[in-house]
Amino acid sequence: MKLLSALVTFVAITRVVNAGNQIPASRSDHHLAESTTETLSQERPVKRGPHNEPNQITTNAGLKPVPEGGLSNIPNWLINGWVKHKRKRLNAKMEVLEKQLRDVEDRLMAIDNEMNRYSAELAEAWNRHKESYKSKRDLILA
Repeated sequence: MKLLSALVTFVAITRVVNAGNQIPASRSDHHLAESTTETLSQERPVKRGPHNEPNQITTNAGLKPVPEGGLSNIPNWLINGWVKHKRKRLNAKMEVLEKQLRDVEDRLMAIDNEMNRYSAELAEAWNRHKESYKSKRDLILA
């Protein structure tokens, strides 16, 4: 499921990037080559953030760096709500994983018990075989 969503995201991003890089077909190949190199060599202007603070500069990729003050400008209620939400989700995932772990441990214990039973049966069969072989050998030698 995650792979599918990653693939859909990749395709969507690729389409957006390709749509922005399309050049009209009316240009000749010579102009096409020149305009492509010009486009690649030109860098888009750097945009400022909402408060025109130097630490809020938006990069060309559209990402904002973490402000110098860290998370101090984010309200506590928002952080606490986010933490509470994440904690709920993680606790639910932990419960599922713990149940799966218990199931796996139970299966491993069952396999271990079965192996011990087979091992005991094999040892018993081997001992019977050795006794049978010794008795046949003794009969032949006698």
